[in-house]
Amino acid sequence: MKSLHFLSTLKTFLVSTFVLISISDATAQTYPFTLPTTVSATLDVTTTNPEKANNKLLGFNYSRFQSEQDKELARKFNPVSVRWSEGNFYNWQTDGFNDDSYDNTTYQPILDQTISSNSKMGYNAMLSMNKELKLRNGSQYGFDMLFNFSVGFTSAASNVQRLKKYVSDGLHLTDIEIGNEYFWLFFRNLTTAEPTDQARLFKELADSLHKVNPALKISIPLGWRTNNASFNTTVMGDKKYYDAIAIHKYVGADPDIPGESDVAYSSLLTSRLALIKDVDYVRNQAPGKPVWLTEWNVDGAASGEWAAALGATDIYLYMYRNQNIYHRSCWFSAAGAKNPLVLMDPASIRTPKYPFEKTISGAMFEIVRSIFENSDLYSSTITTSKLTTSMGSIDAVNARMVIQDGKKKVLAVNLTNKAVDFVLKVDGSTYTENFTHQAMANNRMDTTYTLPIDMSPLKLIKQGTGQITLPPLSINVISLGPDLTNELPTIKIDAPLFNKTYKLGDEIPVKATATDNGTIKKVEFKIDDVLFGESTTAPYQIVFKPTKVGLYKISARAYDNDDYQKEAFVYVNVIVQFPFKGTPITIPGTIESEDYDLGGEGISYHDGAIGNDGAFYRPDNVDIGTTPDGGFCMANTYPGEWREYTINVLESGMYDFEFNYASKLTTGVIGAELFDEGIMLFNNLAFTQTSAANWTTYETKTKSVVELVAGEHILRINVVARGFNLDKLVIKKSVNSAVNNPNFSSDELKV
Repeated sequence: MKSLHFLSTLKTFLVSTFVLISISDATAQTYPFTLPTTVSATLDVTTTNPEKANNKLLGFNYSRFQSEQDKELARKFNPVSVRWSEGNFYNWQTDGFNDDSYDNTTYQPILDQTISSNSKMGYNAMLSMNKELKLRNGSQYGFDMLFNFSVGFTSAASNVQRLKKYVSDGLHLTDIEIGNEYFWLFFRNLTTAEPTDQARLFKELADSLHKVNPALKISIPLGWRTNNASFNTTVMGDKKYYDAIAIHKYVGADPDIPGESDVAYSSLLTSRLALIKDVDYVRNQAPGKPVWLTEWNVDGAASGEWAAALGATDIYLYMYRNQNIYHRSCWFSAAGAKNPLVLMDPASIRTPKYPFEKTISGAMFEIVRSIFENSDLYSSTITTSKLTTSMGSIDAVNARMVIQDGKKKVLAVNLTNKAVDFVLKVDGSTYTENFTHQAMANNRMDTTYTLPIDMSPLKLIKQGTGQITLPPLSINVISLGPDLTNELPTIKIDAPLFNKTYKLGDEIPVKATATDNGTIKKVEFKIDDVLFGESTTAPYQIVFKPTKVGLYKISARAYDNDDYQKEAFVYVNVIVQFPFKGTPITIPGTIESEDYDLGGEGISYHDGAIGNDGAFYRPDNVDIGTTPDGGFCMANTYPGEWREYTINVLESGMYDFEFNYASKLTTGVIGAELFDEGIMLFNNLAFTQTSAANWTTYETKTKSVVELVAGEHILRINVVARGFNLDKLVIKKSVNSAVNNPNFSSDELKV
């Protein structure tokens, strides 16, 4: 594994020179295939009756939307399709993990660790991103989201309620994956211990969901290993209750196959063969069922990243030639342990390094998506040399032509270590007109590097007419017709962040970055499509002060010296909301429940009942009662109600939330979120009194080790379940957290 310091230094070199270089070492292998002296390839295209490309083949696994960094990563990718990897143990009522009440056998230590860390999947934050995506793309729907529904911990009836909740929350559900990798013993609990149990529960859930929505497509997990044959046969049953089969398959240096080398370049370059073999094995057991490849990638580890990217490009081209078989494809994952799309923080496999850097896999995915997203596919055949292994043969060059926004493009991957003469024939005639040829190329298979997230991985190879030559070991984009790639400027809005909330009276700094191969003449800024101002020199910026509440569209349009234009935009929310006593509540400190912000119904609070029951302290619609010591409290609480408090956190770190409450019932549940950031802190703190159960005896319930970031925030307190009066909330620095406790040793921080 190359050092991150070395990768960082290499990245700086790449940015300054834009030359892709290779990293070699003593273990680097020579090219594993014997080829003719010269290699050529001919793509013969027919432009009649193009086929619509399926965007769902461009999905990836992504689960975290909680921090602003998570959201920024989601914005950068603006995903076409996402598998929200909730896994087997997700508790949708609490947006956390189910406790283990069914003896989860060998997975128990991992489950215990997950529960004790109060790990969240961030459902509310995901909803926030879903709404933002609707605005960003002008779409009726947000994410094309594939959800994973459990059967081991959640009943069919509960999952039906879950489906209804997701729909009521504005999510567009068309596809659901039942379960995860239940063919592994350690993913089972007592309810799913045997395949017969799983078959019964799978069918019960699928039938229940289909009753609610007959159009819903449902997949079940099947195993591609030969020792999964009996399992598959049992869980499939009569093959009528499900619509597709979900397959998880990692090819190349597959960690599930002991002894396979991470520099097995032949298996990386021909990874399509392993995928076809194992998918065909499963489909022979379930003939006619489409495949959802919901977890996959080509895993090349550090020294095989380049070869893995080439093999993955070939697989994408293969899947787009077989859309009748492959209905979904989800790369694993945008940010995770296996070939992620961005460089990960060395301290945590689940945290991207910041600022974001694209990996080779990320660059490959960006190129593939730029060709297939919202395109039409022309039918074609490729004639070239073969790469042959014990598993079979594939074409040494693979290519496909599409039409996208009226422009014809070719994606071609050269899996050989030779320059390849590429001939394009369109409807029987050799193409001889203008083209622009760009490529991500290298002459070694053991290359590794990263790029800044906004930097294009493509380098100009040739522009004009004549011979097209594919560089060795390259991913190529060939655009047909006059060159337009360098004529449009680029523009992005750095501030404000998309969908950020501001208070009426705030000044909003608007900043944009614009670049061009020539000169940027000016950047115009518009508010709700009305010209507000312009800037002629970098940094391009203005200041906007809203005069009314509501949703504002802020756009920036860049003009270059040829008057070519490009626009970017964001939305911001402007509200009237102020701290009740004039200044934010300092944290650490005490929040009196009755001192929620000024702003009114739907802005600083939501109260489900009409009128102020109690009629104490404040004249609005919020129910306020009194406490035995002469103070006030939040009273008559009902599910769905909330109050917001402007707070100022003095120092980032872990905090304990101490709620002072009284209740005659045992049903009360409370939650908290940083609403301005879309971060759910917790949503499952139950108020069950240990002393007298009445409305006048107050006691304290604590939620420990809650992470807060320094700065001003809007803290929203949510009533999850009714049945309590809340006097106050005391927020203190945690004393038992490793983050706040310098006495923890490094060993104690290890998992």
